[in-house]
Formats: sequence, C-alpha cells, structure tokens
Amino acid sequence: MSYASLVYNKTMFLNDLIENWKNKRAEKRAEEARVNALFEEFLEETKPHTPRATKHPQAALYRHAWKRAVILSFLFKDIPNSDRHYLFEKFAKIAAKKYYRVAPSNAYGTVQLKMSPEAASKLFDKEKDILFPVEKKIEKTSKFACIYIGVDDNRRYYIGQTMGAPEFRWVQHRAHNTGPFKQGAEYIKWDVLERNVELADLNQKESYFIGFYNSFENGYNDTRGNDFQAYQQGLNDKH
Repeated sequence: MSYASLVYNKTMFLNDLIENWKNKRAEKRAEEARVNALFEEFLEETKPHTPRATKHPQAALYRHAWKRAVILSFLFKDIPNSDRHYLFEKFAKIAAKKYYRVAPSNAYGTVQLKMSPEAASKLFDKEKDILFPVEKKIEKTSKFACIYIGVDDNRRYYIGQTMGAPEFRWVQHRAHNTGPFKQGAEYIKWDVLERNVELADLNQKESYFIGFYNSFENGYNDTRGNDFQAYQQGLNDKH
C-alpha cells in the first residue's frame, strides 16, 4: 500500500471517529433536552402538592420534586418493561442539583435533602393512590383478580393471588419486604398465570399452583395455601 493510501485511510478513519463522536454528543444533548423538558412538566405537576414555604418557595418546590421522584422511581422499579424507573431517577438528580443552588442555610450549614421513613411511607401511599386510583374500587370485583408468579435467577418460585392490579401487588412486595423478598430474594421476574379468576376460586387456584411449581418445598411460599387438596393436585399434575 502506498504512502498516499495510508494517509488517506488514516484520514478517513479519523473523520469517521470524529463524526461518531459528534453524533453521540448530539444524541446525548437531545436526550438531555428531552429529560429536562419532561422534568419541567413534572415540576409543574408537583407545584400544587408542594407544602407552603413563605421564605424559600423555590427550594421547597425542588425539595418536594426530589422526594416525589425518589418515591416514584422506587414504585416503578419492579414493574416489567417500564423505563419510568430510570426517568424518575434522573428527575431526582435534576431536582437535587436545582435544590442545592437555592437551598437555605441554618446554624449547621446548607439544609440537606433527606426524608424520614415515616414521610417516605406516607408519600409512597399517596403516590400509589394517584397511580392506581381504581385499586380500592375494584377490590370487591373479579375484573383484575388473578394468580401471579415470581421467579428468581435460580428458578425458585413464588405464587400469589390478588384482587387488584397485579403490578401494584408486585411493587407492594418490594416496598414492604414480603413474598420472595421476605426470604432474601433480590431480583424477581413477575408474570400472571391466570387472569379474571372468580373470587371464590382464588384460594383453590393459588394452592394448586403452589403445588404445581413446588414453591412451598423449594421456593418462596411460606405455606401451601388455604386448600390442601388443590395443593396435592398441583403436585400430582406436575409429576
């Protein structure tokens, strides 16, 4: 290969490298602009819910936006195929950055962002009610009643039942350290086994699937459910 060809190839390589770098920077700026625009909408949505603060209203707004973003990120963490968890994580970082620019001071310095367990629990319930406004209304119906399953990386199962939206139940397990998380599971993949179950059949079907997936002997269920015969039937059908 001639010297001129080597120079040309090197130049083309550098041009491609620079072009890729520019494209990535442009994509990054576009994504940042998108997230910032969504954050401004989130901030407007947060204003009516922000506690009144006569001295530092802007700091109060950013502080409450940070709290909401942290809780919402947690709420969406275990919902499959949802990128809103990561979006709210970004919102929390933006809110924190903006807060510290206008944060008030006291005798100990800048007032830090923090949230007590009690306040977090209260805000969690409030945001949950906003996200799932029909949860309380459907508890006595069978529209969303279902049997669901969770499985970890080691193929250990957990079987549960709910009369409401299953996505909310999965978030509840993580938030309150119940179900598979009670026994130390870290990552669970959730799915619905049977939909539109009659309320009278929930216990029978839950016990059946606990037996079928052997989730009492070799999984995360603490009991065989409330229907031993159905549990035995599930064991037999599995084998």
